[in-house]
Amino acid sequence: CLMPLTMMQTAYWRDADTLWNRALELDPANHKAHGNLSMLRVAEGDYEAALAHQLETVKTFPGSSYYDNLGVTYFRLGRIPEAIATFQRALQTGPSNVSASFHLGVAYCAGNQPDEAERTFDTIGGKTAGFYMSTAEVFLGYGYADRAMKRLKEGKRMDPAHPGLAQAFERARTSKANPVN
Repeated sequence: CLMPLTMMQTAYWRDADTLWNRALELDPANHKAHGNLSMLRVAEGDYEAALAHQLETVKTFPGSSYYDNLGVTYFRLGRIPEAIATFQRALQTGPSNVSASFHLGVAYCAGNQPDEAERTFDTIGGKTAGFYMSTAEVFLGYGYADRAMKRLKEGKRMDPAHPGLAQAFERARTSKANPVN
């Protein structure tokens, strides 16, 4: 007697999309289903659909990591002011969210607020040479070669043999010679 029910249930386990949509049919406020569907939509590059699920997620479960995901989606959609506000909300919800802090710094750079980006990056604990190299790449990507060079020097001070550091210095020097801003 359970065989027909099992057969019916396995149809919902066909793939992740079907499973999470079924979960929403049963409970429209299921934040995990919305969160997982948003990640599927992000993987497909459908940021508008991801945004809709993420907005539902933070409505029902306002967690720091969910706000961070929402901020990344706003960022990918080019909605920088909303991204900044959402990353700030993520940090209000979870002040130690390193990912949200890093993403906020990137969004500040994208929004032509390098001082805010620098202050935000500086609040992140546990800095390594790799951290300074990553933040330098962010500054370079937005045309702030002097700030990138400063960060690379700090990274070199911490670990002169860090992999990729010499190439990063060369990119910063080249960028400085051909400024974007």
